[in-house]
Amino acid sequence: MPRESDKASLPEELLGDVSWSFRDDPYPDRAAFVAAVAEMYREMEIEGWNADEVVLRCPRVRILCEDVEDEDGEDLVLDIRSDDGIAFTAGELLFKIHNGVAGNESLGDHVYFEGLHLQEQPKGKKPPVYEMWLGS
Repeated sequence: MPRESDKASLPEELLGDVSWSFRDDPYPDRAAFVAAVAEMYREMEIEGWNADEVVLRCPRVRILCEDVEDEDGEDLVLDIRSDDGIAFTAGELLFKIHNGVAGNESLGDHVYFEGLHLQEQPKGKKPPVYEMWLGS
């Protein structure tokens, strides 16, 4: 968990400048996913994707996916842990979100990633909660 002094450093918004669509199936590994994002950026002639940039300095995060249903018909919440137990890179975080929502039929036309917004600071042992914004 972040130390008390780290809590204030959590960004209010994350990955808002990342272009991605959740239309694809889950990827078998992060390398394949990062390559797919990089290829899409090349094809669209967009600059700015840096998969290795550390974007969130905490070991765990919850992603609230409003309007994306879990198997019980509730809003899907992804509980994601960083591989190194310290922080997330852009590639790791987006890969884990993608694989958490890919193939979910409740996405409908809302498959375009529009970033994450901080909803709840960490409390005790609970991780921060970010809401995922989707567009069509």
